[in-house]
Amino acid sequence: MTKYINLTEWLSLFNLEIITFNQFIEISKISNNQKLKDKIIDPEILKLLYIQFILNKKQYLINFYNKSLKIPDDLDLNNINVLSINNSKNSKYKNIIRNIF
Repeated sequence: MTKYINLTEWLSLFNLEIITFNQFIEISKISNNQKLKDKIIDPEILKLLYIQFILNKKQYLINFYNKSLKIPDDLDLNNINVLSINNSKNSKYKNIIRNIF
């Protein structure tokens, strides 16, 4: 039987502890592995990033789960007409593939 991850299990995969803004600056890295503190970035942008991804981390993860992993309750897997590799057809089934674990 295939098991799908639920919201509680999804959130348990992450450390939801809130760090301070200074800790965020010290430990964060950008895509090329350069330290955030060594990069010249507008402090207002940094503050927005901190608020969105640190202070609101749990809500961000919940939104991600609901959009990309949650499997609708009314989804009937026994009534699949035609599967296609075209993403615009049967898009409601994409979350099942993403969610299998």
